[in-house]
Amino acid sequence: MFAVLELIEHQLACPDTLTLDRDIVREIAERARETVGSYNKDSPNVPKIAGHIAFWIRKLKPVAFEPDAREKFLAVNELASLYVALAFCDQYHQKRSRDYKSVVYRLPPRVIVDWATTMRFHSHSPHSTAMIFEILMGMVLPESA
Repeated sequence: MFAVLELIEHQLACPDTLTLDRDIVREIAERARETVGSYNKDSPNVPKIAGHIAFWIRKLKPVAFEPDAREKFLAVNELASLYVALAFCDQYHQKRSRDYKSVVYRLPPRVIVDWATTMRFHSHSPHSTAMIFEILMGMVLPESA
């Protein structure tokens, strides 16, 4: 998660301005486990898990700007949620294929920012967010998934 904060600070040109609430991060893990469990599957696929993680980061907002930060991007938690979830998917796919190129670097920055903004201003459930990640990652799921 700290690497994601550094990436966001670099993109927003605002170094050392973000903080992370570790108690909220623990709650995100707990909530994601609970909502992923609603699928009643022993092992849900990676994009489903990523979608639930993204949803709870967006909902619980563990990232904040330092009080004295001059520039503030209001959708910073939504941006963090996307990068964390995409990194989660990337780790899985990189283990399966040496030729895999990170999806984070294949998506245009405008798409990421637009996606983060829509997550801030529109309703998204854990399941709809998971579906977006499934589509994005191009997974063909067996009927049992």
